[in-house]
Amino acid sequence: MFLNRERVARLHQMLDPCFLDFLSGSQEKNILDGVTTFRRLSLILTALIGAAASLYIFMPLAFVIYQHLHHVENIKYILVYPAIYPWEISPNGLLYKLHYISEATPNIALMCVTAGVDSLFTLHVFQMIGRLRKMSYCILNAGRNSNYKKAVRQCVSQHETLLECRDILEKVYGPMILWIMVTNAIILCSLMFQLSQVMLFFF
Repeated sequence: MFLNRERVARLHQMLDPCFLDFLSGSQEKNILDGVTTFRRLSLILTALIGAAASLYIFMPLAFVIYQHLHHVENIKYILVYPAIYPWEISPNGLLYKLHYISEATPNIALMCVTAGVDSLFTLHVFQMIGRLRKMSYCILNAGRNSNYKKAVRQCVSQHETLLECRDILEKVYGPMILWIMVTNAIILCSLMFQLSQVMLFFF
């Protein structure tokens, strides 16, 4: 996203002003009925990502508190990820705390980036759908006035703009989607490894 910030800024310049003008019209607001689902999906996604990241971060702390409450003598300090390092990490020492911070911090960044990028993509698609609905509304109601040709010309111009927006979306989000699809197998394998390590740890 950082590498494509100019394209994203261009996309905002193309979609935002027209969409704000579109929302200011009282009669045309009804065209957007049912599209508010996008907002709910973004909120659900952000909440789920936040819950997953918090679970990863606070699980070691909860495990330590659980051991303290049950008066365990040799308390086991686990890290955020069940990983094996080539050096020894002393329980509750400085090295353990540094490892915990270095593993917890990327979780927070991952939560912010994932929720932000996915919500931004949803916003762009939402704006494009709203523009398509406006074009449909203009064409269907153009016969009622004498400016039919002007309405058609405006719709053709807006369609060209939407095609350019589509191309920008493909260039910005296409590599991200491809990268996610390629790395899904690696992520699943690492999660299976983590699950096996956790099962060995507890059982």
